[in-house]
Amino acid sequence: MNLYYEDVETNIVLMRVLNSPISESNIVCIAFDDSLIFIDTTSRSEYAVKFRFDMEKRFNKKTQFLFLTHAHSDHFFGISAFEDVPIIISKRGSIFLSKQIQNEYSPEKRLEQIEKMRELDKKGKMRPIPDEWKEKVYENLLNARLFEPKMAVDKELIIKDENHKLLFKVVGGHTPCSSYLYYYNEKILITGDNLNSDHYESSQCMLSQMNKRNICVLEQFEKMNISKIIPGHGHIVDMEYLKKTKNYIKTIFNKLEEFKTQNIDAEKVVKNLMKLDFIESKKPKNLEKVMLRWYNELHS
Repeated sequence: MNLYYEDVETNIVLMRVLNSPISESNIVCIAFDDSLIFIDTTSRSEYAVKFRFDMEKRFNKKTQFLFLTHAHSDHFFGISAFEDVPIIISKRGSIFLSKQIQNEYSPEKRLEQIEKMRELDKKGKMRPIPDEWKEKVYENLLNARLFEPKMAVDKELIIKDENHKLLFKVVGGHTPCSSYLYYYNEKILITGDNLNSDHYESSQCMLSQMNKRNICVLEQFEKMNISKIIPGHGHIVDMEYLKKTKNYIKTIFNKLEEFKTQNIDAEKVVKNLMKLDFIESKKPKNLEKVMLRWYNELHS
């Protein structure tokens, strides 16, 4: 595992966690005139703490805000690295995050989850990861400090100073609480998991949660003036990649709809669709299972 920093622009830095058996979200830092703004946290606070420290040292500025694109644990579990600054999420995201903290991420439920994970691992039903990482996963699940963001946005919020302007907009799609950010100055879109790249290497977060609303969001993105796109997972992409992704997903769903009306066996449908060229050169290992779920849930 290593932390990889990439300069998107002179004032924008992307951090990716590479060579990790656990898929982590991207983190972005944007330097304004007198402060820094961060987007997402990965699932581990130590990654977020290091990135924040390095960015504050590099730009010689303090952190003003943390934005969360949505309330999935791989994007917010490192939230304690920003407990001293206002944290901003959509209203639906705030509600969902609060429920998670009170329920599945309560101290008691965390212990129960760890025990279930250990039992599944003994039966060989856990996703294979090195033994040393299993303990890190359990430790992080048990000890991560979580709390509710204080700022919740209904539709959109604009943060700006004399020379910078950033839009936070709630759009749904990947989740009902999903949002994106758009940095006007350099026409940079930060999508959260409404768009991912490096699907073979990442957790396939976008694909596993794909739905028709997600396609609508991608179509909205198509109409925007964009120079670079920072996805929720994976490397920086461009508008051509976004269009290719949208066209692929739209083709799959259209064919699934067609086959569903003909009442064709799901496994035959999926094997047929697997012959189509994927977005990237390497297909995700679980793509067939994801397509099967899409087909079975299409009219459920």
